[in-house]
Amino acid sequence: MCELPYEPSEWAVFSCVMDRPAQAEDVGPGGAVFAQSGAAAVAQNLTLPRPIIWISDDGERRAGLVVQAELHTNDPNTVVLGVVEPSGQDSVMLLDEATLLDEPSDEWFRLARAIANSEKAAQ
Repeated sequence: MCELPYEPSEWAVFSCVMDRPAQAEDVGPGGAVFAQSGAAAVAQNLTLPRPIIWISDDGERRAGLVVQAELHTNDPNTVVLGVVEPSGQDSVMLLDEATLLDEPSDEWFRLARAIANSEKAAQ
């Protein structure tokens, strides 16, 4: 399991919730980002962790790791992702709002290192 914040080069060893929906007790550093209530929660079949790139609300390209993927309890055609940035900041987003990568790309490493370096500078 990676400690938060994490180094981008350690992406593959990040702890994730796979093969089952996250429970409230899973939410926290290195586990899950969210827990859907009710018995209808279903884990999405994805190998995790997975690098991801998305555009934030302010138009900035961001990079992080998908540590959780579940079908939306109210829409089984929608995949909800729990994402953690190298800074430790977590986000919940829809799969169709981002680019899911099989392996980190040069762009992913560049963005992730920029996030990690800005976190170190802020300390």
